[in-house]
Amino acid sequence: MTQTKQDVVDNITRLRAMFKASQHSQARLLAQTLLTESPENHSYRLFLMQALKKLKLWDEAEDLLVKATNDHPEYADYYFQLCLLQFSFSQCEEAKKNLLKAMDLKQNSVPYYYQLGCIEAQLGNHDLAQQHWEQARALYSIPAIQKAAKELDIRCFLSSCAKLGDQEAIKNCDCTDSIKNTYLYCNMNKAVAKDLFQGIDHFSDEYLGAIGKTLGQRFFQCTIANMDIESPYFTVKDGLRKTSGVPQHYIRSVYLLGSSRVFSPRCEDSLTMASFLQAIYTEGGDPVRVVNRSVPGLPVENDFLHFLQCGVKHDDVVIAFTHIMAQMPPAKLDLTAKIYSQINAECRNRGARFFVFVLPHAYDIKSPSDRERLLVDLAAETRPHIDYMGEQRLAAKLFSPEYNLPGKSLCEVIQRPHDLGEVFLDFSHWNHQMNELMARHIYDFISTPFLTEPSFKQTDPELFSFADAKQTSLAYLKKTAVETYSGNQDISQWIAEVKREDFSGKKIGAIVMNCNPFTWGHFYLIEFAVKQVDHLYIFAVQEDQSIFPFTDRIDLIRKGTAQFGEKVHVVPSGKFIISSFSFPGYFAKEEKIDPSETDSTTDIVVFGSIIAPALGITHRFVGEEPNCAVTNVYNRNMKFLLPAMGIGIYTVPRKQSEGLPISASRVRQCLKDKDFDTIKTLVPPSTYTYLLSLPDTQQG
Repeated sequence: MTQTKQDVVDNITRLRAMFKASQHSQARLLAQTLLTESPENHSYRLFLMQALKKLKLWDEAEDLLVKATNDHPEYADYYFQLCLLQFSFSQCEEAKKNLLKAMDLKQNSVPYYYQLGCIEAQLGNHDLAQQHWEQARALYSIPAIQKAAKELDIRCFLSSCAKLGDQEAIKNCDCTDSIKNTYLYCNMNKAVAKDLFQGIDHFSDEYLGAIGKTLGQRFFQCTIANMDIESPYFTVKDGLRKTSGVPQHYIRSVYLLGSSRVFSPRCEDSLTMASFLQAIYTEGGDPVRVVNRSVPGLPVENDFLHFLQCGVKHDDVVIAFTHIMAQMPPAKLDLTAKIYSQINAECRNRGARFFVFVLPHAYDIKSPSDRERLLVDLAAETRPHIDYMGEQRLAAKLFSPEYNLPGKSLCEVIQRPHDLGEVFLDFSHWNHQMNELMARHIYDFISTPFLTEPSFKQTDPELFSFADAKQTSLAYLKKTAVETYSGNQDISQWIAEVKREDFSGKKIGAIVMNCNPFTWGHFYLIEFAVKQVDHLYIFAVQEDQSIFPFTDRIDLIRKGTAQFGEKVHVVPSGKFIISSFSFPGYFAKEEKIDPSETDSTTDIVVFGSIIAPALGITHRFVGEEPNCAVTNVYNRNMKFLLPAMGIGIYTVPRKQSEGLPISASRVRQCLKDKDFDTIKTLVPPSTYTYLLSLPDTQQG
């Protein structure tokens, strides 16, 4: 569809509004849609790139820009944006090559000269850096932008100071704390970096960039998990950070729950706390696998959801690590302790063991180094919302007689004197050497028999039960989904299109159907649902990845349900119900893939947190799936997630014919065999007439 100039202006205005409101997921979806419609529009592509960066989908952003430079080598901004992305991960040589290509296409650009100066400074070429910054300043001749020129001067000065390690000059500079923070907190000079990464023979600027990626997150396996990534040093698969050295055969598992300090974002796979712990078990001949289920930045409620996915068995070990929290009030302390207590109780029920460790940060060092003192001061200035004593108050509660949880504080591990040199990468994260030391302390603690086993304290189930912990954690999942998708204009527009206003205030149900094609089995499920509710939405899967086209499938549903009149509303499912966005594995289900390779969490949480409340849906009906493993897992996940979102889930036994379930796949096989006598018993007359009308090529 050709867009007018006004269409483009309106779309860009929408995208800018989304960025201003921090609706980056929505901006990404809109930009992708617009770019599909207008693939030559550079603005849409750059908005998509910015959205990917905001969502921390660095690899996708880089792939987009590399393709853009190949497809449009005449467009300087693509090279410049690729340069900025590479520079942010210390890939200075590659960044410089792309910047020089941009400068060949667009001369006398202030940002280009400024960035070239930054790259040269990072490479240690300070004289060249100063020359490029002087060129940038010389181009500022318009009085209206003198303020910007002054800020450029400051940033050039600070960047130079950061590369030289002159922290005092940065602290005394006449600029805002946020600008200082950029150069103190984020720009690590080479001398400090080499000290922090000592012992790593392959350390380099490129290495630092490769392991320093901040990942996005996604709804996955009924939790919030990490986005997958694979690189020589940094791997996340199925939402989990890789643990190196996991044995092929093991008899029990150790699960780690926690946030970024367990994830170890600045350490390669083999140097995380989990990998060091794995190495200790392996060296001792103990056939154990260590599973790192940490997710940066998320609270204890998400830990509980990950615990539910562990499948903990007899003799397994679950280890929870505390989180740094913003303003940890007493209620949050209590909730954290109660959730850990419920995990502990469930582990005991299964014959497993649970431990909780309170992790330290630089604030807890009694005799800090100059750098550690600087990190503490900087954190106090730039992160005033963090409750630095909260974890110690939490420790007192966890190990008090009230809860008596097994575990300890690890603050003693970081105390000086030690011979590790600098270990803190920033205020709360440490390097590989401290990971190894932490792993050793943890192993020694959990492997040493207690002289006196801590007496088990069960939280009064009337005050807080396992079901309460589950409900609380799922409420957090729903809240996150609402925050992520509530402002999505595509969802809002689709809801406005399908909503039946006359359904308001009634008991409303929903069925999602592909109907490939529509059968008596589908009719039976609809007939059952109609009897349970006042009104019923039927969402016909809109994505055209089925044997029969969507237009035919939805027409067959409408004809097959015509007898129910206004009580049934058949509508397209849109982009957010069983689509390549929300549930891509659904369309591969006939390829005999492992159900674990597919995931329906996004589909379910969007339905339960956004779509169902907007349409007043309180009941969802599904048919039993005895033959399809993927759909069976989908139904199971709905039973786990939807009730916590206020939606009842009802499973209806499949209608049978001649002792076999009636299914669309059975009809398709009969069609292939040209067995119309059997088909006539499996489908309504309208579907039968439709199938008879197909050309022979489609019948066979």
